Amino acid sequence: MKTPYLIILLFICGCQNIADKNNPANKPSKTISINEKLIITSKDSFTLHRSSYRDLFPEFSDSSNSLCQLVDDTLKLFLNTGDFHSLKIQIAHDSFSTSINRFGNYSKYVYTPYLVHITLNKHQFQANDYIIAQITCYAEGKPQNVGESRKDTAFFDGKIRLKIRDSKFTFEDFNIENERNDFYAKLKQRPDTVKKLNLFGCAFTDIPKELTLFTNLEELDLTGNDMSMSDFDRLKNIKTLKSLNLTECNLSNIPRAILQLRNLETLSIWNNKINSIPEELYDMTSLKNLTIGNNNLNYLSPKISQLINLESFESSSTNIKVYPNEMVRLKKLREIYPNDTMRYIPAALIKYTWGCDTVLSK
Repeated sequence: MKTPYLIILLFICGCQNIADKNNPANKPSKTISINEKLIITSKDSFTLHRSSYRDLFPEFSDSSNSLCQLVDDTLKLFLNTGDFHSLKIQIAHDSFSTSINRFGNYSKYVYTPYLVHITLNKHQFQANDYIIAQITCYAEGKPQNVGESRKDTAFFDGKIRLKIRDSKFTFEDFNIENERNDFYAKLKQRPDTVKKLNLFGCAFTDIPKELTLFTNLEELDLTGNDMSMSDFDRLKNIKTLKSLNLTECNLSNIPRAILQLRNLETLSIWNNKINSIPEELYDMTSLKNLTIGNNNLNYLSPKISQLINLESFESSSTNIKVYPNEMVRLKKLREIYPNDTMRYIPAALIKYTWGCDTVLSK
């Protein structure tokens, strides 16, 4: 008589085991696996879905600022999204830890990953190699404000291919590399058709030789590149150049080659270490906008009146305290940005000044 009861009991236990296996809550919350055949195509992407603000930010697929770094035996992935969220994963000895942050540490939520699946295409890692990762990560965001009841669910999903960097490689190096890659990419897209070129953030220490291929370039921005030891002669061949920005280029003087750019209309040497202006600059009659501020300048030559097409002149944060009377000959001048400690500006020009309230005039 006990046999039927035993069969029923075994049947119930078997059903319970099946139910447990099919219950997602009972599955491992974090797993890592290897699939050597894992590949990535142009259709693959790494996306972020959020429950809150879904109407404003329905989905993001931006991993262009993601970085993979090898530190000792730990592989670190910094996966950034266009929603300013960063998913950080550290993998070591077939185990991993994860965390989610918002750029600038500004978020009203604290996120806790509770289900993460990672598949890699290889076991061994080394610098300068590439890694492919397929990632699924669910995270729950709880409000930092105890009075707030609304939760936020973040869901990261997709594939990503990243170059493995060594431990010394930083996000600054990464940004420089990206900016330079953008520049070199233009060389493959008819550089002779490019009219504007911004090399800010490239950390060049010399004018790149490839710049001469941009034969129709009109605007060049070199802001932030240390050009203190650079040879500017390569710019002389770009006859079409109309605007040149040399802001924060660590210059101690104005390069002579620049003074030969007779079609230049805009020149900025803001925030350098220049202590004098060469006389040849006043022969550049095509100049319409001239910025010389935040340099070690204490004198402005009357020859500035030769810049007959000058419309805007900026000399703030210098030691220039007197504008020569000859500046009244600049009939096109409409904007002047002097020091706030100026002692004298010709009366006819005061109406064009900005940011200077204590000017003495004759």
